[in-house]
Amino acid sequence: YDTSFHMYLIGCSNNRILQLFMCTLYNMTRKNIIVDSPEPDTVITESQIDHKEIIEAIKSKDSKRLNHTLLRHINPLRDFYKDNA
Repeated sequence: YDTSFHMYLIGCSNNRILQLFMCTLYNMTRKNIIVDSPEPDTVITESQIDHKEIIEAIKSKDSKRLNHTLLRHINPLRDFYKDNA
């Protein structure tokens, strides 16, 4: 549902190592956190809200807002794998 968003942002980095790393990480994790979530629709909705805020933070060049939103966006993934290790 959000592959193109992530791949576009990663592509903007022009960092081939980051692109390969994130592509691998994304392929390993994207289905698990959604499928294994007790509320997959909520996970998707919250992720889409984060994506909109990430775009707005980038447009406005607000690094604090961007950092806050990125952390909020990746924390569920961290928590999911910490709880399911």
